[in-house]
Amino acid sequence: MTPELRLCGHHRVFAIGDVAATDPLRASARARADGLLAHNIMATLADRPLKTYRPPRRRWGSVLGIQPDGLEVFAPNGTAYRFPAWSIDRVLMPWIVRRGIYKGLRRNQPLD
Repeated sequence: MTPELRLCGHHRVFAIGDVAATDPLRASARARADGLLAHNIMATLADRPLKTYRPPRRRWGSVLGIQPDGLEVFAPNGTAYRFPAWSIDRVLMPWIVRRGIYKGLRRNQPLD
């Protein structure tokens, strides 16, 4: 991977997250590199300069994702926080993930 999230030797192939060798912990998806990836794809199509991905020095997030008994999220200092299973569909996904992290749906965006 290049620092611009491109596959080495392939000008128009980009990757993010677990498939991208961006850093030892593959943090590009958790570190919100999706905006940078979208920018770089559009910049490539318009023949403009690309931005560089810099992995965060501190890590956070879930290692295993949502499990039947809930979700365990780790803070940068290593402290674990557990979301009980009932809170995933009622609180975490609709309010924190969709509205907080992804900023909700915009009128000009398709639902899927």
